[in-house]
Amino acid sequence: MTKKSILVVEDDVHFGNQIVDLLTFLGYQTELVADGKTAVERFQRGSFDLVLSDLMLPEMNGVDVIKAIRKHTRGVSVPVFMMSAIYRNPKMFQRELRDLAIIEFLPKPFSIVDLGRRISVVLENDAEPIDDSAMTQTGSWSSAELRTSLGEAKPDFDPQGEFDRIKLLSLFIEIFQQHPPGRLDLELGHARRTVYFLNGYPVWGESNDPDESLAAVLHKSGELEPQQIAGFVNLAAQRGKPLREVLVKEGALSERRLFLAERKRVRQVVLGCFSMARGTFTFTPGDTFVDKVGVFEVNPVRCLAEVVQRYMSANELAPEVYEAGGRHLVRGPRYRQLFPYLDLPRALEGLGSDLWTGATVDGLYRKYPEVRDDLLRMLWLMLRLGIAEPRTASAPDVLHIPQMSSPSIPRPVRPQRLSEPFSQPDGMDRPSQDILSDYLSLIEADCFAVLGVDRTATFEDISAAYQDRMKRYALTRLPQTASTDVRQKAKELLMRALDAYETLSDPGSRATYELELDSVS
Repeated sequence: MTKKSILVVEDDVHFGNQIVDLLTFLGYQTELVADGKTAVERFQRGSFDLVLSDLMLPEMNGVDVIKAIRKHTRGVSVPVFMMSAIYRNPKMFQRELRDLAIIEFLPKPFSIVDLGRRISVVLENDAEPIDDSAMTQTGSWSSAELRTSLGEAKPDFDPQGEFDRIKLLSLFIEIFQQHPPGRLDLELGHARRTVYFLNGYPVWGESNDPDESLAAVLHKSGELEPQQIAGFVNLAAQRGKPLREVLVKEGALSERRLFLAERKRVRQVVLGCFSMARGTFTFTPGDTFVDKVGVFEVNPVRCLAEVVQRYMSANELAPEVYEAGGRHLVRGPRYRQLFPYLDLPRALEGLGSDLWTGATVDGLYRKYPEVRDDLLRMLWLMLRLGIAEPRTASAPDVLHIPQMSSPSIPRPVRPQRLSEPFSQPDGMDRPSQDILSDYLSLIEADCFAVLGVDRTATFEDISAAYQDRMKRYALTRLPQTASTDVRQKAKELLMRALDAYETLSDPGSRATYELELDSVS
């Protein structure tokens, strides 16, 4: 029986290779291309049974790729999956999905194993071709047949009840991990707050606390003078319009500065939820709010890290951490994805290296005696989020780093995988210039060059350099006009900097890496 073939279009080569590895293991013939133009050319020359494409691609976006494929004779009925890290909700481009008969939309991050299961349902199905694309009530996108085969999961937690802080914290974690869209209403006496979620991320918030209003955020951040803010608040009341709309119309602030202010306000509402020591909650699934409120996504990991440090008692969280007992804590399945967003206290910056080699809770207590409460809070959150996990009780006292675990020297990327050579068009913003320039010089450089340090660098030097890189490539530093290509390269540089930091911050892996460098020099 001939193997069924899949065309994967993904410009994140590392992630694309993970998908290829899985699909190859499942028995499919899989080909990876890194840009839309190549994808169309390759489809025209070959024959594929399914296409899996990212939405945001260099030069040509995923929607245009599928439009071109659909014009081809063999592309009229080929099943298509689409994925995106930027657009998490398909309602934002539902017409294109329906017109192009996309049978599945996957917001990143998603389970690659689940992806394999979904593809298998489509390719191993001998029934009629799946062409009945429709959006579910909650906004997730799958064909009717695919939803029937897979089942449609509902949030696996009580949708209403009473809460205290630890239960509320657990609820936020469940929403983040299960990714349901919906609104969470909290009430305690006269205090009321509502947080709206898409794909598990807070995107909008409402509160009757004046300190959590847009006016309060603008005042605290010093964006406008107090008398100016008061004037615009009165003007908004007179016109019956939201303050943000009035600020835009009057030209008081740029769209970019208002966007950042609104995101700060949403974050403030999320943090304000935990000022409520107890109360009642109701979670209503669904995303019908998308067209009625703004969407200003905030990172839930950063919020939760601040919540545990600001509001949670170490004694409350201790029992779950102590369950790990004498077992070694190591990096969990979501370490690479979530650890950079924890914003660890400076005194705990070595925690990532400790998880590389494996360390017991008692051992960490001895290493960080001055910040034990902070350590316990962060360990609780890391265990809950899958950033850290305990090894089995039979793990040896000292964990040795396997040779295979040490990152190898980066292999050169073939020229056709790269974007067009770097140029600086007139008017390009400086952060974009920095990222494009660094990408060409650093993406295939050794770990020392990536961080801008030499071999004499101490752990403190490496940590400081890593923090500088994270700030330099932060997506929040980019203006709204920054291209998709620039944003993707910023993400790749962030991951490259993290790889370099992990390699050089641990003495064992650093020594191994330096030997590898010497052997190829």
